Amino acid sequence: MALPDPPQEDHDPQKSFLDLVKSLPPQHPRPAILKFVKKLDVLQEVQLPPTLPRMAALSLVEKGLIGKFTGLWPSPRIVQRWVERNWSDKIPGKISIRFCGKRYYTFHFESKADKDLIFINGSYFMDSGGLYLNKWTPHFDLELDIPSAMPVWVHLPHLPLHCWGDQSVRAIGNVVGKYIDRSEPKDNMQACARICVEVDLGRGRPEAIKLKVDNWSYIQQLDYEQIPFKCKVCHKYRHFSNRCTKIVNAENDEQDGC
Repeated sequence: MALPDPPQEDHDPQKSFLDLVKSLPPQHPRPAILKFVKKLDVLQEVQLPPTLPRMAALSLVEKGLIGKFTGLWPSPRIVQRWVERNWSDKIPGKISIRFCGKRYYTFHFESKADKDLIFINGSYFMDSGGLYLNKWTPHFDLELDIPSAMPVWVHLPHLPLHCWGDQSVRAIGNVVGKYIDRSEPKDNMQACARICVEVDLGRGRPEAIKLKVDNWSYIQQLDYEQIPFKCKVCHKYRHFSNRCTKIVNAENDEQDGC
């Protein structure tokens, strides 16, 4: 709709403004602000412009990894410095890092060869915290994808001296989880063997194992570094006892019985 011509100098400004207001369509009253938003029963579907999401997804699947340091909350700057120290000299291309939330980071490499080289040659650690590293997929969900298999360091306190051989230590590691490596003593004062194993937290972990050589046996204690917190009630990981479903269900049963 075209607005009226601007007023001429010989026109009355007030009359011109009144004429302008009269030419406007009627103004409807503003709807009242709802205090509560009604939840729609129908799930709305949004069709995204496909080109960029397709290209980004294919690039991340081919050249992307998702990672999380166990037991640590490193800032993006610390992770950037860690990558420069531990990965940059192993591959020719650059690495783009993005913080995803929930302590997860995406590592996007310049080539698939660089990604595969870093992925195959793990495990990696920041101090004593192991890096959970996996390939990125479009279904990755920060809320649902909680790593269960992760590398951890395990101390073998008072390991008998005749069991310090590589084959013996490897056999111990493969019983605890999947043996990865061992830490060589820095000096002769280190009296505790230390091995790196990949453990499945969902299956639980032994607190001790029994070593046997012919008729000789020994109960070997296991001390884990940087294992995520565990509920004292159900002994499962990633929640505290005050949020344990066993306690909540028991309280609900008591209320129902009253």
